[in-house]
Amino acid sequence: MDVVGYDVVGDDEDMDGEMVGRARGRMVHLAKKAGWRNQVLANGVNMPTDGLVPLALNPNVNGGVFNAANPAIIFTGRPQKPFRGERLVSTVSLTGGAAGQVQSTSIFVGTDLQQASTGNQDLSIYAPGSFGVRLCMKPAAPGIDIVINAVFVGVIGAGTAVTSLTILGRYIF
Repeated sequence: MDVVGYDVVGDDEDMDGEMVGRARGRMVHLAKKAGWRNQVLANGVNMPTDGLVPLALNPNVNGGVFNAANPAIIFTGRPQKPFRGERLVSTVSLTGGAAGQVQSTSIFVGTDLQQASTGNQDLSIYAPGSFGVRLCMKPAAPGIDIVINAVFVGVIGAGTAVTSLTILGRYIF
């Protein structure tokens, strides 16, 4: 504190949690930190916190388009920081007379199966407007693959099923 006549000996908190300084035996009330600074350890150093972010899953073939030549696609995401998935969002668009469903055969975080038992699930239950389809996936450490194996079930013929998968979840910043 650069005020003439005040020699701050140390900082402390009073009974209300407000920061105070001691000036030669007297308590001096200091201004409170701005709310946005509560997560700052020091200037330029933020405390670890988490937030909600999307993790796009990348298809291994054909850009996520199911057709007669590609009836199975593996979608993979690899977070760069600790991540825990909470909501799978899938979009599937059938074109050219394709009739059927895109189904997941398994969902893995690393080597951990994220289903109560093995079996196919229709990915349309995870459409963007779906309600109450939240998950509690295992946390993925940085560099661990999150993998969804998907297949087209039905008649695809000359049509296609364009598919996109994203996981919304918690990310440590």
